[in-house]
Amino acid sequence: MSAISTGRNGLVINHKSFVNHCQNVKNKIKQLLTFHPKEWIGAFRPNSKYPFFVRGDIDGFVALFIGNLSTLLAVILSLQPILGDNIVYGKILPGTGLAMLWGNFYYVYMA
Repeated sequence: MSAISTGRNGLVINHKSFVNHCQNVKNKIKQLLTFHPKEWIGAFRPNSKYPFFVRGDIDGFVALFIGNLSTLLAVILSLQPILGDNIVYGKILPGTGLAMLWGNFYYVYMA
């Protein structure tokens, strides 16, 4: 038996279907965030269908390097006068470096 009620704006709300919808959304999010080790291991195996290195890889690497470097320099130069050297070089820079490293590994996984 599903309870039906009318909201403040006059919309009819079916609580059972709403709960089912929330459960479906929760399950899909859980599935997206679940770690699948076989997918990660398979992502680093060579695939004979794709060449290991092509001409555009250099362009992509240079663009990614310049983009990351410019972002890092902008963060350092804009926060250094406000927060000081200890926080910028001791906390923010290592965290940003790890985030960029993880992001680059994720790009490799997606490719």
